[in-house]
Amino acid sequence: MATNPFHHLYAGEKVNPAEFVQIFSKKLVKHANPVFQAGHVVLSGVQGSGKSMLYKLFDPAVRIAYADLDEPFPVASEFSNYIGAGINVNTARCNEFGNRRVADDATAKEILFGDFFNYLVCSDILRSVCLLSENSSIRKELGLDWNDDRVKGFVELVRKDPVWEGYLSEASTMDELRERMRDREHKYRRFLNFNDRELDPEVARSKTSIGEPAKVIARALRTSGIVSEKTELFVLVDQYEELATINDQEDGADYRSVVNKCISRDPTLSYRIGTRGYAWRNHINVFGSKGHLEQDRDYKLVELDVKLREQEAGKTSIYPDFANDVFLRRLKFLATPGSRRANAKRISDALGSSLLPRAEALALAGKSPANVLKIEDTWPAWIVDQLKGLVQEDPLSAILGEIWYRQKGVPSEPTEPKWEAKGKQYWKKERVELALLKIAGRRRQRAIYSGEGDILGLSGGNILVFLSLCQYIWDYASQASSNRGKAPELPISETIQTISVFQTARTWLDRIPSDYGRSDDRYKLIQTLGEKFATSLHNDEKMSNPGQNGISLSIEELRQNPDIFSFLVEAVDYGNLTMVEHATRSKDRKRRLKFYLNPLYCPIFRIPYQHTKEPKYIRCDLLREWLADAGILDRIGLPPERRKAEAGNPLPLLDLMIGPDG
Repeated sequence: MATNPFHHLYAGEKVNPAEFVQIFSKKLVKHANPVFQAGHVVLSGVQGSGKSMLYKLFDPAVRIAYADLDEPFPVASEFSNYIGAGINVNTARCNEFGNRRVADDATAKEILFGDFFNYLVCSDILRSVCLLSENSSIRKELGLDWNDDRVKGFVELVRKDPVWEGYLSEASTMDELRERMRDREHKYRRFLNFNDRELDPEVARSKTSIGEPAKVIARALRTSGIVSEKTELFVLVDQYEELATINDQEDGADYRSVVNKCISRDPTLSYRIGTRGYAWRNHINVFGSKGHLEQDRDYKLVELDVKLREQEAGKTSIYPDFANDVFLRRLKFLATPGSRRANAKRISDALGSSLLPRAEALALAGKSPANVLKIEDTWPAWIVDQLKGLVQEDPLSAILGEIWYRQKGVPSEPTEPKWEAKGKQYWKKERVELALLKIAGRRRQRAIYSGEGDILGLSGGNILVFLSLCQYIWDYASQASSNRGKAPELPISETIQTISVFQTARTWLDRIPSDYGRSDDRYKLIQTLGEKFATSLHNDEKMSNPGQNGISLSIEELRQNPDIFSFLVEAVDYGNLTMVEHATRSKDRKRRLKFYLNPLYCPIFRIPYQHTKEPKYIRCDLLREWLADAGILDRIGLPPERRKAEAGNPLPLLDLMIGPDG
């Protein structure tokens, strides 16, 4: 790994298996147990939620690395008796199917892709079995019985099966079988990349039925005795969402439905789909059929976003421990024994603790704290003296006092600071973060974002965002370091962390337009909401509504406005917004959803990332006006000439999208 322990954000794709063992956090594994049990599973989550890292546990090279390093495999023993194989849609270069058009039949591309997919999967199953069989401890653990007679019997069973249409009939050894499969992949790539004018005739006349060859391989492995009947075979399809981006607009090939067809009720082997929510939820149709897949009947859905989201009961969350473990593993990787970095126990050992509000206010107010006050000309002298005296020692309390008098009015006679009374702690708590932003604004400087609490809060339960923040912090700290070798001085200063937070936030905000989907519109949405929230909060001198850094909409209204609803859900799926159902306080008691910006964007718009008060209740008509003013929607719906909606998409299933109020 690089000098910066957070340099590789996608460590699962960049580090070797031995390094992966050292940096992988097993904290998520027990919360995703269905992924390691029999049956088809869809593992969904926004970018950076940890899907690919979990799926690395299906890689035979990673499993061997755990055995070689004498490290316990992270999956519980009752679920670890499996062989994993499959493809990563991106690294398998499936997008090459967008290179060519096939004109003879509307479904020709899907049929060819299905055959290509079959051979990639089968080839990888054989690779996994061969690799795992070479390791004596894993061979024993999985009950693999690998000898010449069994291998010969396996090859014979495979090559004679009619599913191959004779293509493997000449293969007489395992090496020949694997070489024949690799050769078929090569012939496809030659055709897709215009090295061959026509697809090899032998390939063209021996296309296989989608999903069936993998079953033949699985049955033959068990029948030959190489693999025990008790050992599960899992086929992984990671980055499934990339199938929707293949450049094939004219003939409209549907590659996702091809993969979906593999998810049958045949228990021979199980598929694992790794995807972002938007690519799965509204696209569960099956190629060659009018039917669609049914959750819990055809597959189990595991949503990492829900797993990582704070639960209302007891306000418990698995995310802080998960992030802390990820941080420490990265931090200690290749650290010098005995160094502060090697001895760290928590994130705070490197980043410090976040400032308490009173200390943060003192830091923001600086040497001229009186300048943060905004005194009204009509206020009596005793209030002016009270606030000016208080601001010297406690600028936060002074600002809250200023807000109190604006909101509650001026008493007829001098009183003690009522906002500090024990019974007003909730009033104070709801306004603290906004008051700190107000102090920073009056001092014409940035708010302070530093320490374990802030960095975890700004990452919003997304481990990729967390690592991105850490990456920038480490880079800036290294540049500022006077240590030999430019190792950061720990704990890293609040100034460096604050600069890093704003740089990370700007980077993530500016990358929205380069995403898939309606990325330009989502960028406009975030800008629109961020500016409206900031205007509403900072123009409210009384801080009467400190929770207006989010909006709440009734589910009934959203269903009546599907263009708005689907757009908001897309923004949630891409991680631009967060969405959660919440207990309504309106008299009609109708179910509602609240939407907030991704916490990382909040520093850019000078709004609190914390949610301590009910959001702004609005109607869809008002939101439609906002979206129309931003050029996202017209006042009726989507302009049909601008974009084509995916036909037949149902509205999102709320029970799959929303968790308890957080």
